[in-house]
Amino acid sequence: MNEKKTESELWRKKFEPVTDWKPAAGTSGASSGPRALIEEALEGLGKSKDAVAKMLEPFSEDAQTKIKDMAGVVEEVASKSSSEARTFLANILGALEQKIRPKQ
Repeated sequence: MNEKKTESELWRKKFEPVTDWKPAAGTSGASSGPRALIEEALEGLGKSKDAVAKMLEPFSEDAQTKIKDMAGVVEEVASKSSSEARTFLANILGALEQKIRPKQ
C-alpha cells in the first residue's frame, strides 16, 4: 500500500504545475537570461584585458627604454645637423606622429 501511495505521489508531482519554484543557488531571477550572458561576457573581457595588459607590461617597459634612447639620439642629431637635415628629421617625425596618434 505504501509503495502505491509513493508511486501515485510521484506521478502527481510529475504532472502537476510547479508551485514552489525557486531560482537555483547563486542566481536570482533578475540576473538570468540575456542580461546574465552579457554580464558574464563583460566580466570575461575584463579578465582578458587584465591578462593582456600583464603580458604586454614587459614589452611596454622595454619600449619606453627604447623610445627614451631614440629621443636622446634624435635630439643629439638635431642639435648637430644642418637645417636641411633637421627639416628632414622633423618631417619624418611628423609622419610617424600621424601613424601612432590614437584615432578619436
